[in-house]
Amino acid sequence: MRDGELLNLKWESVKDDMIVLVNTATKQRKENIVPITSTIRGILDSLAAERKDDYVHPLRRKGGRMEASYCYGLIERI
Repeated sequence: MRDGELLNLKWESVKDDMIVLVNTATKQRKENIVPITSTIRGILDSLAAERKDDYVHPLRRKGGRMEASYCYGLIERI
């Protein structure tokens, strides 16, 4: 997954054993299916326990989407 796809991931895209990104959520405008491993499942379960909105990652957003400059700044700090 691309950084923007990951940071803007919504719970509705997380299915049983996969993450399904519809064509409007990807840069190439193609549907993308990402398998969920047991490690990823553990992370998603811990994030679900703290769920505050429709987004998987509880980060600051403008206009409903993660701003690219904030995304890259966040990744640099991490």
